Amino acid sequence: MSFIPDKKGEGIAFVPHSLEEEGQFLRFFPRSVAFASRGYMGGKEVIAHALYVPDLQWVRKDGDICNVGYRNQLGGYIYLRIEYDASKKTWFGEKYVNGPGYPKIGSAFGSAWGPFFTHLTMMGVARSERCEFTIVS
Repeated sequence: MSFIPDKKGEGIAFVPHSLEEEGQFLRFFPRSVAFASRGYMGGKEVIAHALYVPDLQWVRKDGDICNVGYRNQLGGYIYLRIEYDASKKTWFGEKYVNGPGYPKIGSAFGSAWGPFFTHLTMMGVARSERCEFTIVS
């Protein structure tokens, strides 16, 4: 059986908790980032969902710019990069296949935590993304 995304192509948005206790600049980054999409599989309505967790080998700080990479906890080749600019107080995030420089699935930019993560996560789950399924009906 294959997952067929809802014709609207809408993801489900999430606003994560931050890594507050992990360190001074890491407080601007989430503990995890969830992506989900509605769709159909085997004639049933399902929600496909994937959770991305920080990859501490992929944490970079260069002046006011901080970057944290996230990997899908189920594996695969889709990654998430989140950048925080402390001088501008803005976030930029992008989800892509294979790593930076490869095809981008989507991106978001924002100056407030909630709206930024709402826009970043509403791209949902990509077709080639490893995910879990929950039956809705």
